[in-house]
Amino acid sequence: MVMGNSISLKGRRFAADLLRLVGLARSLNLPVDASAVMDACSSVKGCDQYKILEAGVDRVYKRPQVHPKGNMSFFDHNVNAQVDPVTLLDLRNACIHGHQGGQIVNSEGKFLWDSGRENWLYFGTFFMLSRLRLPKPIELKGTVALLAHPYAYGNFSHWVFDVLPRIDVLRRTVNFDEVDFILISMTGRRYEWETLADLGIKKEKVIQLKPSDYYRTERLVVPSHSRYNNISHQSSALRYLRDSYLTVPIPNLSKKRRLFISRADADCRRLLQENELFEKLADVGFERIELAGVSLRETAKLFQQAEIVAGPFGSGLMNIAFCAPGTHLVEIAAPEFYNCHHWYLAQECELVHHVYFGNSGIVDPTSIGHGYGVDINVDVIECLDLIKSVCVSVEDSG
Repeated sequence: MVMGNSISLKGRRFAADLLRLVGLARSLNLPVDASAVMDACSSVKGCDQYKILEAGVDRVYKRPQVHPKGNMSFFDHNVNAQVDPVTLLDLRNACIHGHQGGQIVNSEGKFLWDSGRENWLYFGTFFMLSRLRLPKPIELKGTVALLAHPYAYGNFSHWVFDVLPRIDVLRRTVNFDEVDFILISMTGRRYEWETLADLGIKKEKVIQLKPSDYYRTERLVVPSHSRYNNISHQSSALRYLRDSYLTVPIPNLSKKRRLFISRADADCRRLLQENELFEKLADVGFERIELAGVSLRETAKLFQQAEIVAGPFGSGLMNIAFCAPGTHLVEIAAPEFYNCHHWYLAQECELVHHVYFGNSGIVDPTSIGHGYGVDINVDVIECLDLIKSVCVSVEDSG
């Protein structure tokens, strides 16, 4: 099946290249070529601009406390990270196709291959360059902002980190009141509309971008992705989320909370011994938290009150972005699926980070998470001892 798809796509790419060669691309609404990149757009007539608002940075991260220690090689391999710059792409008479959160063709008909989040390569080629025809684009007058992100469709974590911070980039660069339409890939779930409203986005301006949609815009503004490489993130993105959602001053509590973040209602990466483990954790003050249906504002307030957060690797743990410095995180993970996001995020928030790997395996230092749906099997006594030791550390320091 994969081989057949590969041959088919490459064949279509060859045919599409022939159409471009003989000058038929424009009449078929296709990009004329893929030679353009975002940072060259300022040379295009028509006031196109590519602005760098914050330079990219190289970071070096401290290793968390890892159990078992044989998994430390993953962290040794990933202590260095590159964070992309914060940018704004501002185009006139550009087209946008809805595939993979937005594929952009500039006014010269050139496909901006570095503007989107397409997994390049779909069997060796880009989607937009393997089409033999595209529909006539629908005209959108005025200023159009693109906030779409392919991974954010139906995924809470990616929605919060890969869509919402881009609103801040827009507000810093354009007259927000003059934005006529906002293109977003979304399911229409309650948390999507709630968070957009929280951040001042009017519902009537939102166009839900579908993969088959094709638009021509009078003016298109595209803020950069806040996690372009899907792992490290820009400091300004985290700062914007915290400023937007944290309660100031911090609620006055006689005792901070210990949170166990459940994935019992998830369809993958569940902690198989969750009930057994939590029965023991309840004895040392932990609350089991299921976040489905809880607003981001309430979730942020909850994590702001925590002294310890524990739970299986998953989108619920991204809310450590709202924890106070010094909070302890105990992340329970499967070596078959792990990435650096919670590690880097914990460092950025000045948390004390512990990682417990179950499934009696060793994480691949170069892992990109091929075991996406693997459930987590732990030694309950061993995992419990680790979390209890964290409790003792917190009590001793308090």
